[in-house]
Amino acid sequence: MPSCRTPLRFAALMCATTACWGQRNPCAPKLAGPLRTKAASLIDAIVHTDGESLLRSLAKSGLMIGDNSPTSVAAVRQQFSSKTGLFCLFFDSSCMSAPSNNLLWSTDVVLKELTVSYREWLKAAGTPKLEVVFLDAPVTKYCGASVMVFAERAAVPANIEFAFVYLRGSWNLYQIGEIAP
Repeated sequence: MPSCRTPLRFAALMCATTACWGQRNPCAPKLAGPLRTKAASLIDAIVHTDGESLLRSLAKSGLMIGDNSPTSVAAVRQQFSSKTGLFCLFFDSSCMSAPSNNLLWSTDVVLKELTVSYREWLKAAGTPKLEVVFLDAPVTKYCGASVMVFAERAAVPANIEFAFVYLRGSWNLYQIGEIAP
């Protein structure tokens, strides 16, 4: 059963307020299955360096890195095309430490600890275990959730986290990095 929490960093999107499963909260346990499917597809895209699939999974408003303003989908696409920035973070450890790339995530508490790309972390982690946590937002018209990916084998960090938003019948990746303190 998915759990629920009220995050501080995700509040800009979710307007977090009262208890889970409130009368107007659009999050419902039945959304956990489709979210797990979407998260598994995202992980598969990362492991197989499928940038196009990853780009299709992004929220239309872009991708937040920690609590920074969203990076537009067009900007993420450009970084993927030039194999810089977020391309390195997702797929290629060899370019992560370049100052221009590292600058994108160096202020994030979680991401600055990564020494390998998400792809290499996922490959080394073994069979990942997913934990879905719905984010409490009863006054909004959309649902947010965090998917924590835990390593089967010892890894640093022990888990990575993706935040998704459910709008117009679809889950989309909205945020990576520090999602909640």
